[in-house]
Amino acid sequence: GILYADLGRVSEDISVAGLNSGKPDGRLESEVNVNSGDYVNRRDAGLDGYADGQGESGVRWECKPTCYAIPFNPDYRDPGQDDYTAPSAGATDEPPGVNGTEGNDKGSQGTLFDTEDLDRSGTLDTLNRYLRFPMPLDSACTARYYCEELRNGWRKYQIPLYGGGKIIDPSNTETEKSLLTNAKLMRLWVGHLPPRVAKTEVLLARVNLVGNAWEEGNRNTNYEIDANRFGSGDLGDTAFIRVPPDPRDSNNLRVDVVNKQEEPGYLQSPNTPREKDSRTNEPLPERALVLRYDNLHAGEAVQATRLLSSDPKDLTQYARLSLAVHADSNSALNSLNYRPGQNQVSFGLQLGRDRGDGNSKDFYEIRIHMDSSALIDPEQTQLWLRNSFTVSLSDLTDLKNDPLYRAFGGRFVSHSVLHSGRNDSSLTLSVTGDPNLGRIDWMRLVIYVDSNATERQSGEIWVNDLRLEGVDKAWGTALRSHIQMDFADFINVSGNLQYRSGDFTTLTESKKTPANSASRVDYNTNLSLYANKFMPDAWGVSIPLSVTYSGDLQRPFTRPSSDLTLGGTGLTDMAGDLLSGKLSSIHDPEDSLSDIENRYARVYQTLNITKTFSASYSKSMSSDNFFTRALLERPSLEYQYGRTDHTDYYQDANTRSYRFKLRYNLSPKSNASYKPLGFSDKWKYVPDGVSGVEVTPLPDKINLVLADYSFVRSATFNKPRTETDAPLVNPAQYSVDLSHGLDLEWKPITFFNFGYRLDIGRDFDLDRKCMDGDNFFSSSSDCGMFANKLIFAWDRSSTTSGRYWRKNSISDSTLVDTTHYGGDYAILARERNRTQSFHADVNLNPLSWLTLGSG
Repeated sequence: GILYADLGRVSEDISVAGLNSGKPDGRLESEVNVNSGDYVNRRDAGLDGYADGQGESGVRWECKPTCYAIPFNPDYRDPGQDDYTAPSAGATDEPPGVNGTEGNDKGSQGTLFDTEDLDRSGTLDTLNRYLRFPMPLDSACTARYYCEELRNGWRKYQIPLYGGGKIIDPSNTETEKSLLTNAKLMRLWVGHLPPRVAKTEVLLARVNLVGNAWEEGNRNTNYEIDANRFGSGDLGDTAFIRVPPDPRDSNNLRVDVVNKQEEPGYLQSPNTPREKDSRTNEPLPERALVLRYDNLHAGEAVQATRLLSSDPKDLTQYARLSLAVHADSNSALNSLNYRPGQNQVSFGLQLGRDRGDGNSKDFYEIRIHMDSSALIDPEQTQLWLRNSFTVSLSDLTDLKNDPLYRAFGGRFVSHSVLHSGRNDSSLTLSVTGDPNLGRIDWMRLVIYVDSNATERQSGEIWVNDLRLEGVDKAWGTALRSHIQMDFADFINVSGNLQYRSGDFTTLTESKKTPANSASRVDYNTNLSLYANKFMPDAWGVSIPLSVTYSGDLQRPFTRPSSDLTLGGTGLTDMAGDLLSGKLSSIHDPEDSLSDIENRYARVYQTLNITKTFSASYSKSMSSDNFFTRALLERPSLEYQYGRTDHTDYYQDANTRSYRFKLRYNLSPKSNASYKPLGFSDKWKYVPDGVSGVEVTPLPDKINLVLADYSFVRSATFNKPRTETDAPLVNPAQYSVDLSHGLDLEWKPITFFNFGYRLDIGRDFDLDRKCMDGDNFFSSSSDCGMFANKLIFAWDRSSTTSGRYWRKNSISDSTLVDTTHYGGDYAILARERNRTQSFHADVNLNPLSWLTLGSG
């Protein structure tokens, strides 16, 4: 028999054995209302609406040789032939009941309801307009039927959607394209069984719609009149002449997939290896794209595009790109269908970024004129070799070094390079805009008709085996060094240096492409000095000083947002720049221009430098002298300074910060406790807990944070990198904070202790000029750390007059003085937040209060 696949708009009105004598009835049969979701048949009686024994009837059809219906006996167990049978696991010969619609909501598939409305449109579609693709099962499996014989009796049919099917359309208005565009369903069925064959079975492993990802461009309408026009003889003539439109221009380009099975005339490129199935080791059908162009005008260009924007490609890790191209064989001199005026076309491959539409302006192109001058050999080898090409990707990027391109950024530039198959310079490379091989968003195949073509061009070009070759396998380098010197416990000096080239990877990392690679140098030094070593240890003084200097340098392998490879990323280059004092050229215009001219990575590097200094003072409380304790032992100081400078090709940024913290310890040097009831331990009837009660008259800890001052300033400068860019200096950002705090812990009695903590944060961002630089230690009462009108002032929630109006009611307003508002509630000037916490603990031991004294 023949297996048929009907693809398109197929009628949903099926034959139900229990309705209309087993013929389609033009009504939507459904167990549920698709629009509302309400059940029409809650009993799951199937599409006929009748359950067994409840009036169900049905017929079966015989077609020997004509078709006629035979009713089932009403006493038959299932006259409607719709009872459901659950499928058996692993079975290949299932009974028809697996498709039954009565009682199938209890089946293994968990079906809830059945309906003829397959597309859930709410109506019954009865239109039959589709393409019918036949697959003969009893004929030889040959390329004529698009068939490939597999093992164990299996066959694979690969039928082209265009040209492989028969149009079924009673209206005679549809085309292959319109039927495939509006396709909704596919129906598979078997017909044309041989005589005396009552039953056949076909196993289907997989049904797929496959194709290529190339999209043809819009049809060119420049060579036709697109609407009716009117004209007249002269300006004074009022009688217009109607000019009919030209017929639709038939110029077109179609992209298909071709292989040996579908088109016996297709011949594989000699440079394309024959691939084999990894499971069966059998040769796989070799496929290629075929560009079929027809009726193209002189000077016209048609194209097909493949978008990669969801998965852009990075080609910078490869050295070469090759593409197998075959010109139209009918233009060869010894071709049986030789056409002397044809093949006046060029083929182009474009690689670009952005959206890939008509507005795309950034792309590389490889173009070659189709050549059919060689005589056709049996394998058409010369037609492949003389039109295929291999291009060094560095030749593409070198186009950007052309003086015209560099002088007028983005202008079109082209060069001719050697074509090995022809041994001439017929291969043309060009660049338009600013493409980047590190991000290819689309590829485009273009056919250009010669401007001097003598006739309209038609033919086909085979394109196969786009390959990237010469993958980067370079070894990377990584070095690490460390030095540590300790001079007793007085001075500690340490430093380390690390270098890692951009192509170095560990065993757990994936190798990066050059577009994402950068060589990196990290270095830091640290000097720690303990100044208190000049003093006797008995004093208990601690004065540590620390200085650090660190840097992080990264040099990219390619120019930012470009595919131009750069030099100067090796260890010797970076070490030489460091030793010569020219680690950076960004701030030297002459060096910067030289680096840009020579494509030296130094001008494109990212450099981060961090410098810090810190010092602190503290002294243990050991002196009995009041003034020594008050002035030297109770206070402690910390100071920190830091600066970070960030420099890259597009931006400079720096951050400067310093912090000063002054603490004062009011805790007693030694905190005495007393047992005022200790004498009662000799009383016989007094519990031991009474005599053990201790009283501590002074708090255990009182620590004050008199001032915790922090100043941070960040500034950014965006550099102009094109003639249209303007330098942009962003306003500096400040963060100026001053905090105060109190931490108190006291255990006044044995079984009770409490603590209190207070933190006050103040925001001086608006007063940054008073708190920065020379103004920090100013003696003015308005600015500086000791400004009594700023630091030591209360909050004033007032207008400039010191007063504001507060309405007591709609008709009464009272002038309220707010000058001393902050003083009344102890709110400091510029206070931003205040946090207070308190805890109290009671710890009683009942046993100590139940045990009597020993007296």
